[in-house]
Amino acid sequence: MIARYKNPEEPKDVVKNWMRSRSTIEFLGLWERLNNSDFKGVEFDSFMNEAGLVEMTIPDKPHSSKQKYRLTEKGKQLLEEHTASKRNRYEA
Repeated sequence: MIARYKNPEEPKDVVKNWMRSRSTIEFLGLWERLNNSDFKGVEFDSFMNEAGLVEMTIPDKPHSSKQKYRLTEKGKQLLEEHTASKRNRYEA
């Protein structure tokens, strides 16, 4: 509906441009991790890594069976902002 309002002739172009945004991808991945218990994060980790939200715990051995990911400061900040926003929405 919003896309059609912004571009009545080609609303799909609005959606395509929105999906190209790095912050949109970051948000969608975080949203899925928090709200979708069936979300398969392994495939998404490369996107998150490129976005700077997660980092490898063993960067010198990316294929190690002990490899894990942790949130970067940017990832922690985004998660905190999302959590605070969600908390504020429910308290209002």
